[in-house]
Amino acid sequence: MTKTKRITIRVMAAVMAASFALLSTSCSGFLKEIAKDKVKTVVTDEMDCLMKDPEAYLTKNSSGDYISSLSEEQKDIALELLSGYSYKIESVKLNDKRTKATVTVEIPDVYIMNDELLTGTSDEIIEKIKENDPSDQTVVLTVKRTDHNWKIESVSEFEKIFFSGFSKICVFDEDGNPISINEAFIESIYVDSCWYDALSGNPVTNNSTSSDMALQSVFYFNSPMSMTLEAVLYRNDTQIQTIEVTLDGNITAECDFMPENGDSYQSGTYRAELLYGDTVIAVSDDLNVN
Repeated sequence: MTKTKRITIRVMAAVMAASFALLSTSCSGFLKEIAKDKVKTVVTDEMDCLMKDPEAYLTKNSSGDYISSLSEEQKDIALELLSGYSYKIESVKLNDKRTKATVTVEIPDVYIMNDELLTGTSDEIIEKIKENDPSDQTVVLTVKRTDHNWKIESVSEFEKIFFSGFSKICVFDEDGNPISINEAFIESIYVDSCWYDALSGNPVTNNSTSSDMALQSVFYFNSPMSMTLEAVLYRNDTQIQTIEVTLDGNITAECDFMPENGDSYQSGTYRAELLYGDTVIAVSDDLNVN
């Protein structure tokens, strides 16, 4: 083989290799764009389902912890706000093997709940929430391919954004009574309690008394309350009596216990618990009856 032929063959081989590399690169880029389109379609479909029925979608596809911690009234407020949200897919980034994608989704103008306790009717609370400035929220989703199908790895961040913080809301009915009382509400209104001597009308000393004809426990609040409560009296950790206490704009709940048998209370250690429905509002200090 002549020198000229050898050079020609080498040049042709180099051209073919370059052409193959270029073709391979073009093909890879083409397949990557197809994969990106598929990923975007999958995310779009999932986001549409999320926005159409957030509760059902996240209960099925997320932990559901944030949603399950809410009362129906708290959940309705979150869903009412969510009904005005939209989304936008900002970017889709694919790895070289086309097996994993990172998708950035933006939800503009989201009202994020803080630790502030909100009380009022549902409409009043929504108005209070909307007094704060909303903020754009960005969620980065990981989408993986398995057996030619693309699937979002986790959507739990959406549940956190849309439903966290609403458990502190205390919703009132039209009469100003709380529909459901939560721990945050109790902490915000309850001040203290005190045992009184039923005969003298004065606070007992050192939580001890010899007056056994009647027992009076008074619970204090920092704002007027309108509701019907239940006061339960315990002796040595055994429930012995229950009475109804009605508040009508009062800041104190006066629990006047009288012996049901008309005699007197036996010596022992007593405490009173104040309940709203099944929720314990407050617990008194122990009172020693001598």
